[in-house]
Amino acid sequence: MSENRIMLPAILPPELKLQVKRRSVCRHLQLKISNVAYVLTLTAPLKCPVRQINAFLQAEAENILSFLQKSGPARENYLKLLQNKEVFYLFGQECKRYVVRQASKTAAEVKQEAETYTFYVPQAWTQEAVATFMHNYFRRLLMQKIADLRPELETRLGLTASYHIRRMKTRWGTCNVAKAKININSDLLLFPVSCLEYVMCHELLHLKERRHNRHFYELLTEYCPDWRASAEILCKRHYLCLLDNL
Repeated sequence: MSENRIMLPAILPPELKLQVKRRSVCRHLQLKISNVAYVLTLTAPLKCPVRQINAFLQAEAENILSFLQKSGPARENYLKLLQNKEVFYLFGQECKRYVVRQASKTAAEVKQEAETYTFYVPQAWTQEAVATFMHNYFRRLLMQKIADLRPELETRLGLTASYHIRRMKTRWGTCNVAKAKININSDLLLFPVSCLEYVMCHELLHLKERRHNRHFYELLTEYCPDWRASAEILCKRHYLCLLDNL
């Protein structure tokens, strides 16, 4: 029976969902994991045998499990938004959100009024699907805020970089100096905009000075005079604690 059916390896969590997509233009087996929706998407060539797909999944099982274990906290944080809790924090402001399920809807939409966000979603959507939609929506808000801050900040510093959002456990931002690529921690969505601006400034200045030496902090004080106040807020992780207590 298992030779005729695509199955997840037994070591993977039973709640992990598998989606298989067969495409004529696909030449190799590919995997994509959503740690928020807890979905493993496998893309396979149109005529790829089932036994070959199962063998591929078996070979990748430990890597998949390792990824899920490392990214589990990210999924848990976003699922907290679905636990009948109406209050959350957005750029340091206390906001309210509501999820409205409607049988007539086939796609989701968001309406914002002041500090209230209402998510209208199809009745059939699972909690995980709603969580994924909300996660992507707020991720776009963070990217838009980065885009709003970027022109003035880069002009002031005389530096430019590309920006990417990542979930990070120990850093608020990182800078790849060789590629002028900056990664921003997705949790900065919760904190005041001044904290986001500080992190962007901090990482941009690494393009001038790689190390955290005296010269670096002189530059930081010159271009971001109030950086210590933002650094203290981030150090105390105040808004993450508020989210945990919701």
